Amino acid sequence: MICSDLRVLHLVNEVVDTGNGIVNVTVDLAIDAHARGHEVAVASSGGGFVDLLRSSGVAHHRIDFRGEPLRSFSKLRALIADFQPDIVHAHTVAPCLLAAAVRAVPGGPDFALIATMHNVYQRSSLLMASADMTVGVAQSVSDVVGSRRIRSPLLATVVNGVINSPRRGRTDPVARDLGPRSIVAVGAVSHRKGVDVLLAAFEILATTRRDLHLWFIGNKDWEEFVHEAESSVHADRVHLIGLADDPTAFLGEATVVALASRREGLALSLLEARESGAAIVATETDGAREGLDAGEAGLLVPVDDPDALATALARVIDDRECRDDLRRRSANGLDRFSVTRMAREYEEVYRRAIAHRHT
Repeated sequence: MICSDLRVLHLVNEVVDTGNGIVNVTVDLAIDAHARGHEVAVASSGGGFVDLLRSSGVAHHRIDFRGEPLRSFSKLRALIADFQPDIVHAHTVAPCLLAAAVRAVPGGPDFALIATMHNVYQRSSLLMASADMTVGVAQSVSDVVGSRRIRSPLLATVVNGVINSPRRGRTDPVARDLGPRSIVAVGAVSHRKGVDVLLAAFEILATTRRDLHLWFIGNKDWEEFVHEAESSVHADRVHLIGLADDPTAFLGEATVVALASRREGLALSLLEARESGAAIVATETDGAREGLDAGEAGLLVPVDDPDALATALARVIDDRECRDDLRRRSANGLDRFSVTRMAREYEEVYRRAIAHRHT
């Protein structure tokens, strides 16, 4: 029998409050589920969101899933025995495998294991198909998962949501002076995010637009690129800020927000840019196309093409009417990217997975 109130245990590597999309989704889901009347806990190595979780009624248990595996297994097994979840929802690979191992112990606990595929581009993420149900954060992600030979018995799509996040409002965004005209990119400074393509596009524009600045907001994962950016002839107008716990301070002030990814699921930063009412230019990855309503909510350009990206950025930067139109369009139709909608669909996923285990 499926009870009306679920006991849900979320597993994730950490709950840092520095712009990690996987963490943000986990925290939003946990808090929303508790508000719906479910008993919810999160296990991770800790981070800046622990206090928010606890103040929202969500228990946090410290387990370092990237530490010694036997110790992590033992702690998770004890937590599951004590909490007795109906659902264990894993958001990263290691805790998913450990949860599957806990359940496989003879006489082990009976719970439905859900695995959200946040980053299908990491080959190790395919190991999460050991779950009862694998969830893609965008239809394009689910299509990739479904095309692989190894898959979990059930596959679902729950599109990421970030609008009206309970993480908002903890502090007021501090206004940023980004210069007279600015391009802002939020996300890891990495090859996959196409930051080199964006820098090349900026250098095309910067020669004749001496008041234009480029801002990268995200972890500096690519050392070679950081050196390249710092050596640019326009280095005084290229800013690598690093992680920011609230990127909306940058998104709201940007002349244009750019996402130059080579591969992308559905980036939360893209949805946050829309929530901020930003004018957006993105490369036409499947995830960006989905997040921008097939180009209705922003300009889409070919992947890995600095000239095309520069042309689209120039159009937005130089044409106020175009920019204002894009801002209006980006702010339309955001209900389908709300946390409430995402959490409601995950609840349906949970119940479907439980029913499947009892058939």
